[in-house]
Formats: sequence, structure tokens, C-alpha cells
Amino acid sequence: MDFNISLAPEAKLVIEHLEKAGYEAYLVGGAVRDALLGKKSHDSDICTNAYPEEMQKVFEGFRCIETGIKHGTLTVLTEFGAVEITTYRVDGVYSDHRRPDAVSFTRSLTEDLARRDFTINAMAWNPKIGLADPFGGAEDLKNNIIRAVGDPVLRFTEDALRIMRALRFAARLRSQIEETTKKAIFSLKKDLKYVAKERIREELLKTLVTDGAVEILLSYAEVFCEIIPELAACHACVQNNPHHLYTVYEHMVRAVGMAPKDADIRMAVLLHDVAKPLKKTTDEKGIDHFRGHNQKSAEIAEKILKDLRFSHASTVRIVAWIDNHDNFRSYSETILRRRVQKIGEENMEGMLWVCRSDVLAQSDLGREEKLAVLDAFAEGFKKMQSEKPPYRLQDLAIGGKALIAMGLKGPVIGKILDVLLDEVIDNKLSNDEDTLMARVKEMIASEGNKA
Repeated sequence: MDFNISLAPEAKLVIEHLEKAGYEAYLVGGAVRDALLGKKSHDSDICTNAYPEEMQKVFEGFRCIETGIKHGTLTVLTEFGAVEITTYRVDGVYSDHRRPDAVSFTRSLTEDLARRDFTINAMAWNPKIGLADPFGGAEDLKNNIIRAVGDPVLRFTEDALRIMRALRFAARLRSQIEETTKKAIFSLKKDLKYVAKERIREELLKTLVTDGAVEILLSYAEVFCEIIPELAACHACVQNNPHHLYTVYEHMVRAVGMAPKDADIRMAVLLHDVAKPLKKTTDEKGIDHFRGHNQKSAEIAEKILKDLRFSHASTVRIVAWIDNHDNFRSYSETILRRRVQKIGEENMEGMLWVCRSDVLAQSDLGREEKLAVLDAFAEGFKKMQSEKPPYRLQDLAIGGKALIAMGLKGPVIGKILDVLLDEVIDNKLSNDEDTLMARVKEMIASEGNKA
């Protein structure tokens, strides 16, 4: 295939140096795939038939990072940037289903490409020679097909993370997974237990923020239920309720497609109803109800997020969104300020997106009214950001120092401030110093009278 890649200057420099020394050098992997798709890539990985000691000799005049040299990788620091160069290699046995126990070096580019995961990633390109594509990756890319290189069972047995990568590429490129590759994914999905939770999380999040996330989550539900077992009950849970059209799992997945491509928001949406199977009851008319599911879903989601090694900040944010996603059914300024107080101003936009995505994946019963309420919250929040009404203790016109100056001390100070804030939020008090101090004196007198 005749096409050209605009090489980054650092990649161009190292290829020229290797060729000048008599060795082969190719741009490999994602950069080649993305170039064929007409997309820019930030990858500039180079592979070569020069062995590690030969690479070191070629670049002895450069600053290099040699930490990967045992496995054939040398990072060369050029004036334009760093480039990772790897010797053609053949992987040994993968006893842990993740990494080869050993690698051996080869002079054959085809042998090196044969060890890679999918045909679309097993292509290399050289400015003089052009495209090296021994496994038909360019044709698969053109036809929107994800196909394992060689035997898919062997590829996934070697490295189970490739199962998640296959789903991610299919979602990102809106591609179909070739049939034998697809069968291998389903037959070997249990091998995902060998993969570090952090790696599972990263592939899952990358999949969630793609255009094709919904299709992949639906078509490969068994795989996602393998990495998040709590989803299995949701997949089987029918919702006989006029507000719903789908099983709990399909509802959550379709809601993912309604959300912005933000990893935390989409993760929250994927788990927002995860406890519904546990909370399901059916009334005498055959209508299903799920009372209290949001709090229980938040509890289960927190466990899932910790298991997948989410950061503390993301976990707190996602759990709060799930816990409160059913609490935006009617609007008032007081309710808005209460919600912002509980969830945090920085998390409100995401909160409203979780609610909106939930509504858009329900039946059309009352949809316009539900969305109108959310619109009111969005408008009210926008107004609130500009007007800055009090909703936190630090927003009160008086603080702890003023109460200490009145001779108060201990827990009573916090209790009084909480009462003041509640009454200000409820518009029972105006937030000015004289009014608040008068109310404090009133409370002190009241307590004194009780004594």
C-alpha cells in the first residue's frame, strides 16, 4: 500500500541513524494504524533488527535510558524528544497469562510482528520501503474488523488483557470482532482474573468513553460481568415498570451512551442502579419497585471501585453521584442549595449529567417533565454560581471566633453554626451579622431557660 506518514523529527532522526549504521528500522504499532485511519498519533515507537548492544553502539553519542535494555528496549533522548527503540523479538512462554517469561531477539521483522495482539497493530512502516503488513492489518482496518494475529486462543492465553483491548479497539473503531477471535474472547473470559485490577480499570474506562461503548457493553455483557460480577444479576433483572423499557443492565448501558465522554461520569452511570436486583419488589398489580436502590447501589459501587483500584477522589465522587441520582425529582432553590451542600459545587455538573442520562434511558413516560426539573436545577445552579448564596459554614456572616468571643466553647459551637446554616438555607434567616448574632443569643437564652 502506497501511503506516507509524517514522521516526528525524533523518530526520523533515530531511523536515519540506524539505517546509516546498516540496520533496519520501522515505525510500528499504533502510529501506523492511526496513520492509515488519517489520524494523528503521539506514538513514535521504533523497532529494529539491531540487537541491544548494537543499538547502544549506534547511539553512544546520545543520552539514553537503558532500563529496558534486558528486554531489547532502549530509550534515546534526542534534541526533539525521547524515542523508544526495541529490537525485533520473539516472546517465550507466558506462564502468568500476562508477560512472557523470557524473550529472544531475532533479525526478522515478520517474527516480531507475529507476536503482537491484533492484525491492525501488527503493521510497520519505513519511509523508504513503505508498509510491512504480513498479516493483513490494513485490509482488516479498512473492513472494520478486529482480528487476532494467528491463533486467537493462543494470543489471549498468553495475555488475558488482550481480551479487554479487543473490546476497546472494537468500541473505539466501531468495528466487528472476527468470529474466531470473538469465540476465543468468550471461552477465555475467566482468564481476566490473572490481570491486575489497575490494568482492567484502565481498559474499561478507555472503552466507556468511546463512541461504540454501548454496542460493546451489550454484545459482550458476559465479559463485563466477569470483571464486575455484580452486573450479572442486573443483566437478568427485568423491570416491569411503566418508567422502564429494558433490563437493569441494558438500562444502565444505554444511559452510558447518553452521558458525556467523561470516565467518572460514565462509570457512575454504568453502576447507578447496580443494587436494583437486591431491592426489587413486585406489587399486587405486577409492577416492580426498587425502593432504596440508590443508597444500596452506592454501597455496592464503592466496593467495586475499590476493587478496581479507583483513586480516592474518583471513588468519593462516583459514589456520591450514585447515592443521590434519585434525589432530583422536584426543584426549589432550597433543595438545590441542600444538594450542592451535600454533593459539592465541583461535582454538581457531573451529578446532573448522571441524572439526565438515567432519564434519557428510561421510557418516555414523564420524560419531558423529568428533564424540565433537571433543566431547572441546571439553570438554578448556574445562577447560584454567579450569585454565591450561602450553603456552607464558611459562607455564614459569623463563624466560630464570634461564638468563642461570646464565651461559648466546645461542641455547642458547631451545633449552633449548623442550626444557623440550616435556617439561612431555608430562608428563615438573612445572612448578615446582626441577624445571626441575634439568633445565637436567642438560642443561648432558650437553652438557659430549659436549664
